[in-house]
Amino acid sequence: IACTGPRGKVDPSNGGLAVLGQLVADVTGLPAAQAAARFVLDPLKLADSSFPARAADVDARAVTGYNLTLEGRFEPVPARIPTLQAVAGLWSTGADLVRLGLGWSSLLPEALAHEALTPQTGPGPGDGRVGLGWLITPRGDVATHAGANVDATAAVTTRIRDQRIHVVLTSRMIPVNSIETRLLRAWTNPA
Repeated sequence: IACTGPRGKVDPSNGGLAVLGQLVADVTGLPAAQAAARFVLDPLKLADSSFPARAADVDARAVTGYNLTLEGRFEPVPARIPTLQAVAGLWSTGADLVRLGLGWSSLLPEALAHEALTPQTGPGPGDGRVGLGWLITPRGDVATHAGANVDATAAVTTRIRDQRIHVVLTSRMIPVNSIETRLLRAWTNPA
């Protein structure tokens, strides 16, 4: 966990997520993936989401990731399972990610759910702020949680005023910023 700045400055990191996963394991007495299943996936009925421990455990229906070769062909990327499941171990569907975005706040006391979407830090790069688990835009109207791996990119975004959700998924690691920007522009500034 990087502690290079003043208190209240957050630099999201995989190391921080790994420590958070270990903290969850220590408090619950369960491995982080089992705790996430018991306390998040199961209560929200996210039946198509899991933390596979090895590539053989990946559902046969999973979308294959692809890389583009120099010759312009798409080649499948074999499933990769992270060593630290709390960092990048969730395999999910778009529908389950929407359910997660719509239901996560029901798992928390109302005051804590509100704090999750309230800036807890000063402005970071790009003037964004961080709530409890959410990256919040400089205007404070939208919060996002995203992740990427060699074979996929996912972003779950909520409009704070009404908790409307959108999800962006890709089957290879590409920046989704331009897609997100266009969606957000249409979403937050309707014609």
